[in-house]
Amino acid sequence: MSTPAERGMAAGWNVKLVMVDDVVEADLLTGNLKTMKSRSVRDDDIFLCTYPKAGTHWTWEILNMIVAGKAEYAKHWQNSAWLEYRTEEELEELASPRIFHTHLRPRQMPMLLWKRGCKVVYVERNIKDCAVSSYSQVSQQVWKEDPRQEVTFIGSWDDYLTAYGDGCGSYSFMLRTVAQN
Repeated sequence: MSTPAERGMAAGWNVKLVMVDDVVEADLLTGNLKTMKSRSVRDDDIFLCTYPKAGTHWTWEILNMIVAGKAEYAKHWQNSAWLEYRTEEELEELASPRIFHTHLRPRQMPMLLWKRGCKVVYVERNIKDCAVSSYSQVSQQVWKEDPRQEVTFIGSWDDYLTAYGDGCGSYSFMLRTVAQN
């Protein structure tokens, strides 16, 4: 029997998918995810938790404006605060208060987040909109680190939607989660 990660790759995901703590993840994240729960957090850290394509960047900019007290775009690159894509050392270099954004599940987050009572901002969008927007992105997206320079998802819309709904793709767990609630 195949794993959800293997079924996702068979559906058309063109990146290596693996299972990490019973969640389908892109293989390139496994190193950071292994240390995620033990990572340090600061008392003034803010965590922006969203589904993919739910308005993460937009909300991150708004949070930065609120923290800065002025309506100006952040001077540092938004992806510098991407929790699961950055090493602990890279994130440690960010000035406080740090505004992290993530698509991780609560059980995948740093344990100190819950103990220190850091602020968490949760954003949700209609899951159908997220699925369409996500497919549009991954069916055109080429990772600069990919020496093959191929798009992230090469299957059809039907293949994508089935894998997305079954939790068989990177960050595709949410449709099944929402449908069950």
